[in-house]
Amino acid sequence: MRKPSLIALLAIAVSSGSASGQESAAPPDSPAVETPAADEAELDVSGMTLEELVEEAYRAIETAETRGPDAQAASTRANQLIAAIRRRDTLNSDAEFLGGRVQILMGHPREAIQAINNYTKSRKGENDWYAFNLLGDLYFQARYHTMARDKYQRAVDLNPLEAEPCAGLAQAESALARYHKSAEWARKAIELDAQNPPAERDPKFSAVLANALMADRQLDEALKAATAALELGRLRAKNDPTKTMLLTELRNFNGLVQKVLQHILISFPERTDEYVRITHLQLENAEIDHLLRLHRVLQTVEYGIAQSEPNPSPALLFEKAKLLLAVGNTEEAVQILTDLLAKDPNHAEAQRLLVQTRGPESAAPTAP
Repeated sequence: MRKPSLIALLAIAVSSGSASGQESAAPPDSPAVETPAADEAELDVSGMTLEELVEEAYRAIETAETRGPDAQAASTRANQLIAAIRRRDTLNSDAEFLGGRVQILMGHPREAIQAINNYTKSRKGENDWYAFNLLGDLYFQARYHTMARDKYQRAVDLNPLEAEPCAGLAQAESALARYHKSAEWARKAIELDAQNPPAERDPKFSAVLANALMADRQLDEALKAATAALELGRLRAKNDPTKTMLLTELRNFNGLVQKVLQHILISFPERTDEYVRITHLQLENAEIDHLLRLHRVLQTVEYGIAQSEPNPSPALLFEKAKLLLAVGNTEEAVQILTDLLAKDPNHAEAQRLLVQTRGPESAAPTAP
């Protein structure tokens, strides 16, 4: 099973789920796709077959789509590999699909639509559910909801056991004000996703259901679905507190629960106990906001360290260790402190912080 779509459903948790049903009349004119220029001077592919090039390009683009620390280098490598594939086979369908995914990363949806549409007309692409799901995402974000629904439906037809396109259909139906159908498809996505362990389930599917039910004025059912999304979001953020995307999603799921509760209070003002729950949720979001701010400071420190390589400042490294501890990344913080003390056993602040984190037995002997 391939990775979930890069852009799929990221905004669902904060959308109202009550779109007017209006959509753009037709997709924009699609200009010719221009793959970004790639510097191939440092990439020797002379010993690789075409099949190996394609396989390596897919690996590179999937790494880039994670938006992790290696994403930029992986994106550059993907561009180089795509250019190499096209030199050997100008009509290669995989290069078209890979090029479309690069366009998504670059924020060029119109070019991505053309490239991926071209791919789906190839022998390989016409049966690729993931490509049709990506097109659904692209059309949905461009507000071509009927076209998005058609692409998601094709993805479901090709792979009825995949949850992602079912959730895509749910969001498209909701945007078209077909809330009952939206809820049906969201429940199908949740059912398919339930085969995964709880820590691997996607909370956005429950958020889609909550939005559809809220728009259909089934407020108590919407609250259950929104709460389920929030609980799964908490679990994912707890398992990997270093990912800012998971914290941002968690904040959005928290906001979705608050939004449902506000609708409930408008309809049932006597349910005053719900204000207590809203207060707790707002306090939780304040903590999440604090963590996100710490991550932004951490990014600044990491940039400073990168700029000072190969001999980064010990002061910057110590600040990074403190910030890593603050955001819950104890393992990496301890490694940095250990490395600092290996270079300077008399670094008192690093000694003190390491002892606070790991206990007195972790203290390094000071130099005479």
